[in-house]
Amino acid sequence: MDFTKKNKKDINFTSITQEDLSWEDLKLILDNSFDEIYVLNSSGIIIYVNNVSTLHYGSLADELIGKSYQYLQEKQYCTPPVLPIVMKEKKIITMEQKTKTGRTITVTATPVFDEIGEIRMIVMNSRDISSILALKNKLELNMINQAKYKDAMVHHQIGKKYNDITLQSKAMQMCYSLGKRVSRFDCGVLILGDSGVGKNFFARYIHNQSNRKDEPFITINCATIPKELLESELFGYVKGAFSGADSKGKQGLAFVANKGTLFLDEIGEMPYNVQAKILQLVQDHSFIPLGGTKEVTVDIKLIVATNQNLEELMEKGQFRKDLYYRLDTIKITIPPLRERIEDIIPLVKKFLNKYNKKHKTQMVLSDDAIDALLHYSWPGNVRELEHLIERLILINEKNVLDVLDLPSEILNKRTQEKKYPTSNQISLHIPTKEEEKQQIIENYIILKSTYKVAEKLNISQSKVARIVKSYRNAKTVESDVSIK
Repeated sequence: MDFTKKNKKDINFTSITQEDLSWEDLKLILDNSFDEIYVLNSSGIIIYVNNVSTLHYGSLADELIGKSYQYLQEKQYCTPPVLPIVMKEKKIITMEQKTKTGRTITVTATPVFDEIGEIRMIVMNSRDISSILALKNKLELNMINQAKYKDAMVHHQIGKKYNDITLQSKAMQMCYSLGKRVSRFDCGVLILGDSGVGKNFFARYIHNQSNRKDEPFITINCATIPKELLESELFGYVKGAFSGADSKGKQGLAFVANKGTLFLDEIGEMPYNVQAKILQLVQDHSFIPLGGTKEVTVDIKLIVATNQNLEELMEKGQFRKDLYYRLDTIKITIPPLRERIEDIIPLVKKFLNKYNKKHKTQMVLSDDAIDALLHYSWPGNVRELEHLIERLILINEKNVLDVLDLPSEILNKRTQEKKYPTSNQISLHIPTKEEEKQQIIENYIILKSTYKVAEKLNISQSKVARIVKSYRNAKTVESDVSIK
């Protein structure tokens, strides 16, 4: 097409076609494009720029034509550079850049090849996305404020608040109600529950509700102290009790806890010989230090906890029956987190508040991300949830995390409930990969939840999340290319 032979006066603009356009017409069109378009030759010299460059760089198009891309980089017109990547990889590259006028742009660099496959020119399309990023930040701030509002509302919902946490599950409300009642008495308490359910937290709650709350709360984990040292740690020793002992003797933790509470965690790991001294402590509130002859009397409340089956340990001869029956008077079993999913959201909010404050962040979780947490089995219980929240805050720059930001184990190892299709879900047609992908995307657009899509289509959530992520990335690139 020979643009030079056409003149605007020769064109009937009511019936204009591509062949009627002159170079002046095309230049007018390009100069009125919302996007910046500039072209470099194979040597990296700018051979065309439209007028949008004035907004992006503060320079007229005529000032840039003939300049090298290296010159643009030296003057920091736009960073980071995209041309070296295109020249090396010989493919379309899209990235974000900062311009010298402080704008954020997305640039797509497209190499144009000659008949022998060498780069003839590079066409750059750039769009200012500063306003889009500002809108995104505003939306994130709104989500943060919304999350704070929801958090405030939680405390007005049905449920009871214990130690700065609103508990929704009836099971935990019953546990805390019983814990509060037994806190008034000096009887021992046995707390049972899987690892990580919060036995230590619950023991401290009982102490804080008692009339001993201003006295010491002493914790000792029987599994972390060598068996040969546990007795001396608990009950102390007198001068010369054994080789290497302190010349002045040592007070045990049972004595330090006097007037307060002694909490023995993982009591199932306690050596059999030490259990006899615990029995004396429970029965008589007294003990004899290692190497001593005189009884020491103390006024303590004893709370013990374990994740083991003490009855099985008794049958194996590893736990004293008389001690078990003394401890079994008040027994409280804390259910695993997977059996009280009503407590997950309050716990998430508690840990978000705790670690956002600690690390000076403002991270919140999207509804889709929380939905995934609600359907995870939580083998590590509350401890696992707390560690997850802090890890998410530490490793993510984003303020609002979606389900795709969660670790793979959350998506791949959620509650394993076998789902069988109902009769109206069974089809003889086996969809192709593309049909399945399209079905997933269409359902996600409607349901806005990867978990709900997985549940509806009877497929894994990790598969849905992977396809949705690919779809989002494709849409981002498609949007960048189509607007150039």
